[in-house]
Amino acid sequence: MIKQMFLSLILITMLLTGCTTAVQNDAQAPPADVVTETQPETEGPATQAAPQPFPDEVMAAIQAEMDKLTGGELPPGMVVWIDAPPYHFAGASGLANLTDETPMSPEGAFRIGSITKMFTAAVIMQLVEDGVLTLDDPLALWLPEVAEQLPYGDQITVRHLLTHTSGLFNVVEHEMYYADLFTAMVVDEATGNVTLDCVERDPNDTLARYVYGKEAQFEPGTQ
Repeated sequence: MIKQMFLSLILITMLLTGCTTAVQNDAQAPPADVVTETQPETEGPATQAAPQPFPDEVMAAIQAEMDKLTGGELPPGMVVWIDAPPYHFAGASGLANLTDETPMSPEGAFRIGSITKMFTAAVIMQLVEDGVLTLDDPLALWLPEVAEQLPYGDQITVRHLLTHTSGLFNVVEHEMYYADLFTAMVVDEATGNVTLDCVERDPNDTLARYVYGKEAQFEPGTQ
């Protein structure tokens, strides 16, 4: 699991695009001959009120702005969630599918793209807090088979990967990256709609195709 996470971290680093768990021992009952004081009960935290919708005029203004954005060429559809306790907004605008004109819904699913970085970084920091690894661990400690094929592979650390200072080759600058990613482009001349079929690749395959053998952009940690 950790190896797969580090592979993902390497890739999102090249694309350039903390929680603490408290562990407590189970409480043991005191011996029968020990008298314990009974503490007065205290009230628990108040139940959080259920979120309520924004005032009508605010929701109308948000929806109007969304419709204005999706009414142009891009984006064709969007979902907006706003949490501002005690208020909550979940709305959608535009289309989820241009071919059959399926309307977007607040539950619509999207490719999260570079937001992957946030999740990966959060998990890394959780592992740091749990003592599983440190930010200054060398990449070679966790992925020696990858590090040995990278320039400065013995110097790159977890910190370098998280802060985009590893100097690794930028995948999107590879001449074949987009040619491989977008394997088919279909343009509907009548509507102007463009359909792209994206290719899903294994991280190991991506490294082999676009990164291994490429020179570093700079020495790790120098930029």
